Amino acid sequence: MTFAENVQLEVFAILPAAIEAQGTAGNPIRMTATEGNEMPGWWQGIYLRDDFGGTLSNVIIRHGGGASSPANITAEQVLPGLDAQGSLTVENSRIEDSGKHGIACNDAGIDLTAQGNAFAGIPGKPITGCGTE
Repeated sequence: MTFAENVQLEVFAILPAAIEAQGTAGNPIRMTATEGNEMPGWWQGIYLRDDFGGTLSNVIIRHGGGASSPANITAEQVLPGLDAQGSLTVENSRIEDSGKHGIACNDAGIDLTAQGNAFAGIPGKPITGCGTE
């Protein structure tokens, strides 16, 4: 799966929304820049907001975290008063060549489970603001 410049994969709704990307060790799912544009921050990355859930397993995410996004994967709670729960599992994945951070949350209450991941080419923190640092 490739993304054009400044494109963002968005997962959010007033009702629960989810992302499920489950590859295998031998056949990981790849999310990266369009061919010839393999540079940190080319696309905005994955953006999860408010009432979300999901799993990213055996996924390679590269070249996200562009100008308006803090990371390859960004999770936020932004609607005040909404009884929303953000929950994401990222496991056995590679988060690489971000413009900023690997995974960023704006709320330590987001339920992030991150295990068995590898981070490379991340100028900021591998994981920030998610209550897991």
